[in-house]
This record gives sequence, structure tokens and C-alpha cells, in this order.
Amino acid sequence: DFRLSRESYLGDDCYVFKAKPKPSFADEVVINELKTWIRVSDRAIVARDYSLSYNTLIYDFDVVMKVKLKPIGTQLVPYEISYRGNWDAVTKPREIATFTAIFTDFK
Repeated sequence: DFRLSRESYLGDDCYVFKAKPKPSFADEVVINELKTWIRVSDRAIVARDYSLSYNTLIYDFDVVMKVKLKPIGTQLVPYEISYRGNWDAVTKPREIATFTAIFTDFK
């Protein structure tokens, strides 16, 4: 299911594009939800949220990432990434992590 709306994001007027699997396919895909904020004034992507999960007999994961972007020259680069993840594979111990990375020096 796709939705397009409009809202403010960190003071910017943005279009919000949201994608979620239809309920009948929710157990068959990795994507739980993708959300993208697109600034109205210049159509630049200012943020993305990702929610991904999957479960099999061999591995499972559940990850949520929030990424904020800004223009550096002609490129859009992430300057803040928030991550919450839970991974498990049969031959490895479960990995659980939560962190926020903020990048400040772009050369």
C-alpha cells in the first residue's frame, strides 16, 4: 500500500511517501514500512525511515533505521542515523544493538 501526504519535518514543508505491504503479503516480505520525507521547495529527500524484519528457521531479524539527510555539494548524505536492531543466525549468538550516529565533518 502506498500513501502520499504532506507534513512538516524539522521545520521543512514535506511530502511524505509511505509504503507498507498489504496484510495478505506481510509475512512474505522483508519490508514492514518505508517512509520518505521529500522537501516541497526543492524536492530533496530530507529523511527516510526503514522498518525491516524476517523470520526463518536459519535466521531472523528485526531492524528499524531512521536516517536524516542533507545536501553536501551535489550529493545527499546521511548526517544522523538511528538504529535499533535484533539479529540471529543459527551459527551465531543473537546480536542486539541500539545506537545513534551523528556525522559532523564532511570534507
